[in-house]
Amino acid sequence: MRKSLAATLLLSGLFVLPAVGGDRDWQQEVAHLLTFIEDSNCSFIRNGKVYDAEQAREHISKKYEYVKKRISSTEQFITYAASKSSITGNVYQVTCGEMTVPSSEWLAEELLSYRAADK
Repeated sequence: MRKSLAATLLLSGLFVLPAVGGDRDWQQEVAHLLTFIEDSNCSFIRNGKVYDAEQAREHISKKYEYVKKRISSTEQFITYAASKSSITGNVYQVTCGEMTVPSSEWLAEELLSYRAADK
């Protein structure tokens, strides 16, 4: 995985993808990303401890349930539920094979791919 300019800009707020059509669509995107996490067979590093994909999905799902009334986009889901510890501020990392990247970057890449395939 290499760092994508589009993913970086997407998460920084400098690049905005067109809206896909309402609450239901972004919630479907979140559901897709949660499934993507669980099916990834990647390792997730949270606060220095390694978790498997199923544990990561479970943790991120719990965080999502806590924040979902305050968010209105998939990008906000990534930012507030799937990118860093709410307590320590430590960035979540994802290791797939030999590559380790921030989870926010990894999920933004998948979101871009998902939206491109949905057109």
